[in-house]
Amino acid sequence: MLYINSMKEILKKRIEQLGKTYISLKELEELKEIYHEQIKNCKDIHLRKQYKNLDKWREANNQRYLQKEEQESKELLEHVKGYPLDKEQREVVLRDEQNTLVIAGAGSGKSLTMIGKIRYLVERKKIPLDQILCISFTNDATNSLKNTLKKYYNYNLPVLTFHKLALQIIRKNNEKLQIADEKVLENVVKNYLKYGILEEKDAQKWIYRHFFHRLRQAKAENVNRMQSFAQIYQKMQVTYLFKQYYKIIPTFIHLMKASQFHIEDIDVWIHKSKRFGIWKTVDTYLLLLIKRICILYTQTLENSNLLDFDDLIEYATTLVKNNNTLHYEYIIIDEYQDTSETRYQLIQAIIQKTGAKLIAVGDDFQSIYRFTGCNLNIFLKFQTYFKNAIVLKIQTTYRNSQELIDIAGSFVMRNPRQMSKNMVSHKHIEKPVIIKYYQDLLLAFKQILDSLQNVSIFILGRNRKDIVPILQDNAFKSEDGRNITYQNRSDLTLAFLTVHTSKGLESDVVIVLNMTDTTMGFPSQLEDDPVLRYVNQTKDYFSFEEERRLFYVAITRTKNKVYLMTQKKNSSIFVKELIQRYKNQIKIE
Repeated sequence: MLYINSMKEILKKRIEQLGKTYISLKELEELKEIYHEQIKNCKDIHLRKQYKNLDKWREANNQRYLQKEEQESKELLEHVKGYPLDKEQREVVLRDEQNTLVIAGAGSGKSLTMIGKIRYLVERKKIPLDQILCISFTNDATNSLKNTLKKYYNYNLPVLTFHKLALQIIRKNNEKLQIADEKVLENVVKNYLKYGILEEKDAQKWIYRHFFHRLRQAKAENVNRMQSFAQIYQKMQVTYLFKQYYKIIPTFIHLMKASQFHIEDIDVWIHKSKRFGIWKTVDTYLLLLIKRICILYTQTLENSNLLDFDDLIEYATTLVKNNNTLHYEYIIIDEYQDTSETRYQLIQAIIQKTGAKLIAVGDDFQSIYRFTGCNLNIFLKFQTYFKNAIVLKIQTTYRNSQELIDIAGSFVMRNPRQMSKNMVSHKHIEKPVIIKYYQDLLLAFKQILDSLQNVSIFILGRNRKDIVPILQDNAFKSEDGRNITYQNRSDLTLAFLTVHTSKGLESDVVIVLNMTDTTMGFPSQLEDDPVLRYVNQTKDYFSFEEERRLFYVAITRTKNKVYLMTQKKNSSIFVKELIQRYKNQIKIE
């Protein structure tokens, strides 16, 4: 009885201590473990009842704490870059879990929320700036956030890309390594395919058999096989099919390393590729060739004491695990939907060593970089990858109209893998999506521009070449291929971007080119080489899964209306779907 009373007193003090702050899931689980150990050894009814009610107690306590904290932080929450945070944004700022995923819809004020969180940590929680690790995926994004924090709050917070973070870790460990230019891999592949292969009989057989198998499949260029290898190979190299090796092989090696596979894994894939484990297939020949080039590339890096970008992150992860000198209390990651296995492993290593809390921000609807090794599962299954994690959503868009976001959200959520969102907007525009049919592209394009006044316009293409027909007309001029002038219309600000480069940006009006049902249309119907399935960890579970997300990105760049330019007899399947499912919500011209 004395033991039980003693434990009750200990638990009572712990509960009183926790009740003064926000109680995270991690702290709740630790408390549950203490309770569980005690009720195993006794039958005290009071302890058992407390144990059963811990979840309700935590939630009630946190609600009281959040209400109190919101009142005491009112000035801070209502003035972030001069704007007040909305209810969902405030919850992100005030909640203090071990691991938090913030799903931020298009135009929902994601950057504003992140700045609000950083300011809250610094000014309210008194976290030193050097204890906050802030990461984004591009130099432009990191510079933008860093400059904003300096301009508005005089914070000198280093915002890093993953590669700069890895480099910083390596230098802190007094390691002197050079970073390999991306062209090193390209040059290794080119030199081997042009010259090195001529010295290796096995490799000649592999590429010969793979090439002619693909040639039969494509029913493409004709190459006379009744000659010596050297003569045949010379003719092979000028074909479009052969030139694809210069893209496929570096892509394979990059994806392999980004997913933390190694040369030894290629042997496993080679065995799997064989029919009945014995007879070589077309995949086997290409995998054998890739392995040979991968070994050569690794030797090239080692001989020059170089690390490529993927090695850089993996090596930094090893250093953190073995000899960590980092000290962080919070890690904030932007664009988390674009993370890869190597990046995830680095973050996990830092968390394991420092105990830092993680806030990951992103939008699975805007995951469009699978070709660089990004693994969307790390975002979708956040609570599997990180223990004691919660998911919060920011669902008010300040960019798009309700009518547009209804169409865009419904369209992308046809893929059941996407995380459900209920985006809302206070802006209303009748039929903001306009399908513009044309026979004469330039005539139709000019009609759109002539109907607009005093606006900024994004001209978006799925591919860089989509703008070429427009710029061939004398009415349009561009010195850099991006900023465009139209006759004497100085009131129109025109910019051409690919959909990928438009991500994170916005414009008054958007015009999407080439919404046609062609290989290079939108969606793109270019297919990856089958061999990439061995290293691509994110598969398509829904038709045109990533192209669907890319289309969502395209149409949500607009503050007002979006024009989709297509041909009536050759419309994109996305255009046909919009007409079929949203006919009364869109305009057709």
